[in-house]
Amino acid sequence: MKRFFDGIICLILTAAIFTSLFVFSYPAVSAAESDEAEVGYEYEDDLAETGYTHRGPSFHSVPSVIDSEVIQGVSNLYLSATARHLDIYEQFRLNVWDAYSNTVNSRMIYSTSNNAVAEVNDAGTVTAVRSGSATISVYDRLTGERLNCAVTVGSHYAPTEAPKPAPTDEPTDPPEPTQKPTQKPTQAPTSAPKPTQAPTVAPKPTQKPTQAPTTAPKPTTAPETLSLKASAATVWQGCHYHVIATSNTTVYFKSSNTNVATVNSNGIVWCRAAGKAVITAYTATKSVTCTITVKDGTYVNLSNYSATVDRDMTYLIKTSTSGVKWFSTDPSVATVTVKGNYALIYGAKPGTAVITAYTSTGASTCLVTVDYAYPVRFSYTYPNCAAKNQSIKLICVTDTARTAVRYAVNTGSSVKYVDATVCTKEGNTLVWTGYTSFSSAGTYKVQAYSQYNNQAGWSTCADGATTAFVANSTDMTTTICANRRASNQLINLIATFEGYSSTLYIDEFTGDPTHGYGVLVYPGEKFYNNLTKTEAYAYLVQNVNNAGYTSSVNAFLTDNKIKFNQRQFDALVCFAYNCGTGPFYYDDELIDALLDCSKNGVRDFNYIGKQNFINKLCQYHHAGGGCVYGLLYRRVDETEMFFYGDYTADYGDYRYPVSFTCARNSSFHT
Repeated sequence: MKRFFDGIICLILTAAIFTSLFVFSYPAVSAAESDEAEVGYEYEDDLAETGYTHRGPSFHSVPSVIDSEVIQGVSNLYLSATARHLDIYEQFRLNVWDAYSNTVNSRMIYSTSNNAVAEVNDAGTVTAVRSGSATISVYDRLTGERLNCAVTVGSHYAPTEAPKPAPTDEPTDPPEPTQKPTQKPTQAPTSAPKPTQAPTVAPKPTQKPTQAPTTAPKPTTAPETLSLKASAATVWQGCHYHVIATSNTTVYFKSSNTNVATVNSNGIVWCRAAGKAVITAYTATKSVTCTITVKDGTYVNLSNYSATVDRDMTYLIKTSTSGVKWFSTDPSVATVTVKGNYALIYGAKPGTAVITAYTSTGASTCLVTVDYAYPVRFSYTYPNCAAKNQSIKLICVTDTARTAVRYAVNTGSSVKYVDATVCTKEGNTLVWTGYTSFSSAGTYKVQAYSQYNNQAGWSTCADGATTAFVANSTDMTTTICANRRASNQLINLIATFEGYSSTLYIDEFTGDPTHGYGVLVYPGEKFYNNLTKTEAYAYLVQNVNNAGYTSSVNAFLTDNKIKFNQRQFDALVCFAYNCGTGPFYYDDELIDALLDCSKNGVRDFNYIGKQNFINKLCQYHHAGGGCVYGLLYRRVDETEMFFYGDYTADYGDYRYPVSFTCARNSSFHT
């Protein structure tokens, strides 16, 4: 019987092999042949123009084929997931991308087959409601294409291992021996011993059973469970409170007095007026209550009353109210730490939490939503300004859940893919490096993608976007009127000036929250705290390139048709990084000094009025209402860079003749 089935299986496998050879030999469509290719590049241009700002993640797929000219096997639309298992109340975003890695969620219509199990909003965010299964459908209004994602919710529907075949009673052929015995048995086998006595007969029962045996009970569903973290709370008027319920099924909420307090489907209570309200959490068979007492009080001033932060990132809030204390309703979702008048809210895991700022007379709250972690934390290229045909490192930083990284490099005429070949662990991060080069000068867009936990598909986000800048010449002394980018000598010098801090601190002179290598953080921004040195360096590179310092200096020089070399450009970028870009727009004396560089009707920094420039630049040495030698030393180092190409931080040990005296305080001088 087994041999018969083996023969049938062999015939089926042979037919399958010939079929697969025919299918995979059919030619694929090239992305370069598509009329829509230019549309994809326009979307990438829009992404790059936004600069370095943290935004919501978009999940893009990268084709598995690495090709420097074309992308093989292009289809129309892709989903970020075709199947997903969720815990109750868990969320994920179902994104759609086209063949050119552009997210196209805005033109999609999302729907669910079972709203009681999984809900989906217009942006594609899927929310698990109760145990069960549902299909999320995505319809493209432009092409009419429809895609589906199967969603299961709850432990009962969690994916399991494939079942092992159960034993059957069907006889099978005995296995053939692996080898012949080497010798004959030493003796013949003996016969089984005869029994010494006849077996006894079991006694008959003396009476009939009192009742017939019952059948096995049918399995029943587990009883519903429901509990609350707290049964009562006192909350200041105008604040939120989170009624945290634990259950094995869907929980609903209602308020006994909506004039005092309202509650939404997630248990978030809004305390509207003084009084009492009973918040009831209930399921089909259970209900529990939490009594909310709302009292009058004064408000605590906050810069932000709601926030969205991604896992492993920190959100900054400021208060102008004195004597404020802080706490989180759910530290497993979001924690809060204090730095002076600032609160740092850390996203621990996806979910919702209420951060409360309170005094003895009142309070205010910030409603925090924590999203999933970004697939890429940072990306940059090295060197920051490269020569033609020079080897360029493509570098990105991810969390430790990522198992591979691939870079999509837009060469203008095509997209080539470069795999990261080096991975180094640094703290709780991974640093990934790939290598490429360019034969022509220009600015090339690079997008870093990561793979999660060896799963199929590639993901990216705004922080995965960077550029490679290639110059016709990396000569430091030739003056031209053309856009430049900061050299690595400058970036390293700024890092030396600023000093490294892994955590956020408050600058003693300006009072500004700062971290990394002098990167400023403003209220309402999210950022990575507890930085590794590579992360801090990546922050610095992106800040120098994209935060307006480089573009403002380039705009001032090219708009005024000034010829300048790399070291002169670097000196002004260094000044802007420390003092801001305002002086290039509003300081008439500095502007006049910069424009005083004409020879034969052409402006060229090689002919600038040296002492006048030094006087105007070095006047930017004040902080906290007084003269600061540390700032003067930095201005002198910038003038040495401008005139002599010296990229060393001298800290007052002047190498070149730079003379300056403060106009306000004659005793303060070089």
